Amino acid sequence: MKASFRSYPEIVFIDATYKLLNLQLPVYIILCEDSNGQSEVAAVCLLVTEDKSSMTWMLDAFKNLNECWSKIRVVMADKDVGERDAIKQCDVLA
Repeated sequence: MKASFRSYPEIVFIDATYKLLNLQLPVYIILCEDSNGQSEVAAVCLLVTEDKSSMTWMLDAFKNLNECWSKIRVVMADKDVGERDAIKQCDVLA
């Protein structure tokens, strides 16, 4: 996952699903896109709550483990305001 993100850090896609587990926990997937337009998994995270502080923690953890974080140019996420606020707070597009 780290090698994929290191190779293609320019655009990341962030979204959650609840249908992967019977625990009703949100499973967040962070994807990057390779030069052929294929998605590559860059991170997977289980969160107990889907609030701004949990999202910020997830993005900070991803940031601390990936030195190519500063090369992100575009972030695609859904209309969830909490996700957007967390992305802005973590200076993804700084």
